[in-house]
Amino acid sequence: MSRGARHTISVIIGALAFYLAYSYWDGYAWFRSLVGSVLLSLLTEILFKLIFKSESFGNPLKPGALLARVAVLSYFRHQTPTVYSRFSWVIRTIYFRSNVFTKAVVERASPAASAALLLALQRKGGLQSEAGLNFAHLKELARRATSWKDYRLYLLGRASSDFPSVRRRVEECANVDGYVIGDDLRTVSDVDLIGKIGQSNSERVHLFTTTSQLSKDFLDQLRGVMGSVESISFYICSPLMLSHRALQSLDVEYENPNFCTNFSQVVTSDDGVVHRAADHVRRVISVLSALNSLIKLGGPDKVRIKLFTQRYPGIKVRLLEVNQYVQLQPGSLSFQNNLYRFGLDSDRGEFVREVARDLQSLEANKLVLSVATSRADFECLKNRVLSELAVHLVSIGLSANDLCQFGPRIEAKAKSSLSAEILRDVISRLRKLEHLIASDQHLAQLQTAKGTAHISVGMICIDAGAILLIKKADAFYYGKYSIMAGHVEHGEGPSEAIARESLEELGVSPQAATLACAPFELADSCRHGAAAHIWFVFRCEVDVSRIRTDASEVDHHEWVPLVELQDWEERLTDGAVGVLRKLEMIR
Repeated sequence: MSRGARHTISVIIGALAFYLAYSYWDGYAWFRSLVGSVLLSLLTEILFKLIFKSESFGNPLKPGALLARVAVLSYFRHQTPTVYSRFSWVIRTIYFRSNVFTKAVVERASPAASAALLLALQRKGGLQSEAGLNFAHLKELARRATSWKDYRLYLLGRASSDFPSVRRRVEECANVDGYVIGDDLRTVSDVDLIGKIGQSNSERVHLFTTTSQLSKDFLDQLRGVMGSVESISFYICSPLMLSHRALQSLDVEYENPNFCTNFSQVVTSDDGVVHRAADHVRRVISVLSALNSLIKLGGPDKVRIKLFTQRYPGIKVRLLEVNQYVQLQPGSLSFQNNLYRFGLDSDRGEFVREVARDLQSLEANKLVLSVATSRADFECLKNRVLSELAVHLVSIGLSANDLCQFGPRIEAKAKSSLSAEILRDVISRLRKLEHLIASDQHLAQLQTAKGTAHISVGMICIDAGAILLIKKADAFYYGKYSIMAGHVEHGEGPSEAIARESLEELGVSPQAATLACAPFELADSCRHGAAAHIWFVFRCEVDVSRIRTDASEVDHHEWVPLVELQDWEERLTDGAVGVLRKLEMIR
């Protein structure tokens, strides 16, 4: 809150006190009223300074720290977007002085204030920081916050949505004294896990990781105990950029303030800002390298790969079925690495068996996808991954020349022996795609792992709670309805194609066109003979009053209420059904 605003509020309070006192006090009312109003104004100013002076949060008994605790506890009790918005506004108002975050705040924040700051800093990319503030300061905030049990309870509660066994024991898990945080987390947990594996015979191991985090040291330690391992189930984010969304869901890490980013890991532009497209390549390389290393280590007989398809769970699990041991590292915030996590372990057989059952349910609930692990299967998966990666990069505007430029930076951050090979492959695919787009053929198409696919665009237009559907005039579609859609022609990009199709079919230009999701492949046929399409689906606005459909393309159009859309499924083309399911607008 600005100094001027505080002065204004204190003056208003003083004036109100003067008016009330003058109206109701006898005798020297004007004098007592004046003195009372001045004193009340001064008290208001003092209170504001106590509350809104960030340094006061170092002492848990001062009003600032008390307010931080009240605000964050309120959010912990009611974890809704509305409450979070109010909570983060309070914390930002107090701490982010003129939208600048300072080292003094980090150094003096109490555990409750540290937890409040970690929560409020998420996705505040525009926040400026004081010179010298860096990732190490955020780690210190996380270390201090984790010493507060209520924060550990919050992390466990958020992280256990896919693990009922943990949800039932949140209080018990958060109350442990032997938790580990910060840089010690990986070292301590690795040593303990390897030691337990070495004590087993025919151990069945379950390992979670986000995109890699299999260090050479850990692989060397694991290699030393592989004789005690029957199987390793390795859970990791799917590297398929079109079919799945797990990797792209990690983009929230790019939306945090700069000092919350570990720049030693990510790929950056010349201006020091994270380059999302190039970093997507780095992440794909990391995942493929981790899979390759583990398959080499254990072979197809021992290694089982489980890909997270939509998102990475808010908890890391490492479990030994035979030796009855589990490590849990909860954390569902948007920051990198393990800095916001804390780790705990348990060898209580009943609890370990419950967590093992939760792991089995992940696949049953389609949260993970099992893939075969022979060398031929891995090469097939890699080919599909790189094909989808190339299409994804084209869709977000990264050219082959751009990727050549960022190649050395990607290799330096990925630190993988596969980097050079993968980069050459993707650059080659990008050049072929660019050639196809620029060629004289009528329709753009490409070879995917499933065969030849045309490139298509679709438009989701919603007005007053209803979606625009068109009835195709072409007999090929048997009088069924569709979203407004069409093919990408050679020499144009998806955004140009959607503008052209909208003008041709509806007579209006789309406005505010944005991609509704990452491009994806559907097994749907078209009148040009293709049995599959790569879809670029845009959310657009149109001037409803100016729609004039072309009778040669569109029989007529309908505005269908979204609440009734599910009932229209049988009246929709296969392509429209696939798109609407992908966007979760129908089941």
